[in-house]
Amino acid sequence: MKFGKKTYLTGALGLALGCSVIAPFGAFAATTPAKSNAQVSVDKQAPTAPINVYAYATTYKSVSLIWDRSTDNTGIAAYDVYVNGKLAGSSTPNEYGIAMSNFTVKDLKPDTMYSFKVVARDAAGNHSNESAHVNIRTDVLGKVFNVKDFGAVGDGETKDTAAIQAAIDAASARPNSVVILPAGTYYSAPLSLKSNMTFEIQKDATLLGSRDKDDYPVIQDRWEGTTFNSYQSLIASQGAKNLKVIGEGTVDGNAGPIKAMPANGIDEFGFPYKKVTLDGKYDYNNGKYDPNAEGKETVYFNMGLWWDNPKATNPATQTARPRLVQFKDSENVLLQGLKITNSPSWTIQPLYSNNVVIDSVYVENPAVPVDAPNTDGVDPDSVDGLKIYGSTFNVGDDAIAIKSGKDAEGRQIGRPSQNIEIRNNIMKHGHGGVTIGSEMSGGIKNVVARDDIFDGTDIGIRMKTLRGRGGTIENLTFDNIMMKDIAGDVFNINSNYTSNGTPLPFTGVIDETTPYIKNITIKNIIAEGAQEASFFQGLYESPVDGLTLENVTVHADKPLYFQYVRNITMKNVNINDGNTFQAGSIYQNLIVDGKSLPDTDWPVDPSKK
Repeated sequence: MKFGKKTYLTGALGLALGCSVIAPFGAFAATTPAKSNAQVSVDKQAPTAPINVYAYATTYKSVSLIWDRSTDNTGIAAYDVYVNGKLAGSSTPNEYGIAMSNFTVKDLKPDTMYSFKVVARDAAGNHSNESAHVNIRTDVLGKVFNVKDFGAVGDGETKDTAAIQAAIDAASARPNSVVILPAGTYYSAPLSLKSNMTFEIQKDATLLGSRDKDDYPVIQDRWEGTTFNSYQSLIASQGAKNLKVIGEGTVDGNAGPIKAMPANGIDEFGFPYKKVTLDGKYDYNNGKYDPNAEGKETVYFNMGLWWDNPKATNPATQTARPRLVQFKDSENVLLQGLKITNSPSWTIQPLYSNNVVIDSVYVENPAVPVDAPNTDGVDPDSVDGLKIYGSTFNVGDDAIAIKSGKDAEGRQIGRPSQNIEIRNNIMKHGHGGVTIGSEMSGGIKNVVARDDIFDGTDIGIRMKTLRGRGGTIENLTFDNIMMKDIAGDVFNINSNYTSNGTPLPFTGVIDETTPYIKNITIKNIIAEGAQEASFFQGLYESPVDGLTLENVTVHADKPLYFQYVRNITMKNVNINDGNTFQAGSIYQNLIVDGKSLPDTDWPVDPSKK
């Protein structure tokens, strides 16, 4: 279906998105009129002042701030952050030309009150008015426990588990204590963190996971929505409160690395090498893959300790691979600043936990030429109160996948994932940028994702469920997100998802096994390059109900596809310059720019055929 054509310039889109855009992506930059130095120099219009500034994380030596983006006629060049009236640092444009609206002020003193303000600045040097001042006290610093004082070696070979755990246990008896891993590589089995402490992996320090499976205790856990025996996570908490895991170092799960082998064979763990036919060429000398080289090549890969293991699907006979970082039944948790890589499966899993902040982490798991399977970035699982801010994800599965239990067990436990904010993040390779489900039987609600960038994910925004799952996905808002080079759908709702369960047959009966998706808002979105603008598929007996698309511009090979979607409002939506819907779309009560459109034919109840 073709609606009236609308023309959107990048400048206008920048205004819609808050004018934080200097030169967003190469595709957009080409359509933005270049400004000469003379034009910039005569610009006298100052940006608007940052508003809603607040501190979302504190440590004994840092305060993290976030604010709503300013607007400007030419774009924001930087946000300057002041502490007690002095410039402490600036948030400047990243590789996408965006100055992100969060910043961590470091090198502060413990237990000290500071006053913060933020000022926006444009390319011409115009400064906004000051934001409101925010007064924050840093944390109290208790006793510092250096793991080397407990016998840790940090040479990457000596097993330092006992020494590190001894430091953790000693710190747990002293509130506000800090356990530090100084520079070095600490080879370790899983660690159990405790309440009222900070675990700090300092710059040039690496916590390296053991490659001995016997080092990983088997615990009762939840895996893909079901109670499951799992190997314990390298960093784990059970029932901890007021826990902080911070630093500028690295957590390396040591699950890989993926390594190409010159011939077929068996790895050191008894698994056959993975046979992969590549389009391109693999350079064995340099360990690099060139997808642009001509021809095809068969390559055998040693996948490491965990990635060759098939995904556990039977809780009666299998043990699930460990997550790398897991906070279970925990409260008031901060994970901040670390690089987290080579995870055995899901990288970060807050499970049955409340008030968790994940800030400025860089999560990277291999994806090319073969990916590390099931290595999602973050999997919030029956979590109430979660902030994911300022982080980057480059992973072998979903960047962020929100879950709440599967089928009858998930409904019985009945703990929703709710009150979640995903903000100022960059999602690179991953199956989905932000994914909801498919394990959502306990409900998922009150989720906001905004001011994010998706670069090359398979799908952008994704929701998935199926008959038999039950539960409700509701009150989700996706706002001010820029996407490029999406391999599949920009927006995807699939109520017939089959990769983690078999849909029940349609009987026409609506009961506790019927899933619902409702009240979804998608606004201020730019997507350049995708296979399909959307694939929205509800169920006949449970359509997607309540969908708002506003200020959305997408260029994709295929336009929107709706099947069983009702109560839709579209305003300022430009799909492929006016070619909005694919043939065969099924919807009811569609309002476009204030005008009601005729309903499409809604098929007869399939259960009565």
